Amino acid sequence: MSELFRDSGFEKTALVATVNSAGVVISAPGAGKSIYLLGVNAHADTILKETDGSGATIFAVAAGNCNLPATIKVTSDTAVYSTASNHTSIFYYISSTN
Repeated sequence: MSELFRDSGFEKTALVATVNSAGVVISAPGAGKSIYLLGVNAHADTILKETDGSGATIFAVAAGNCNLPATIKVTSDTAVYSTASNHTSIFYYISSTN
């Protein structure tokens, strides 16, 4: 099965969440659900982490646009945090954890 979002058959429009300083960008979606990251726009280098600034690293993003070649699934019922001191937007969707 393809991991590419365009090939996934997912029929919803992507969501966008934005922060203007370090902090939680996407709140935990609740039990039995996961956040799937599609892309990031950051005005400064940032590290995306699970839950908060001391959480596990999801991945690092250089300033600019980062269009992911495949979705990145965040641990079930876990928030996404950005370490950037500047604007960060994340494109994502939430789905039931398989």
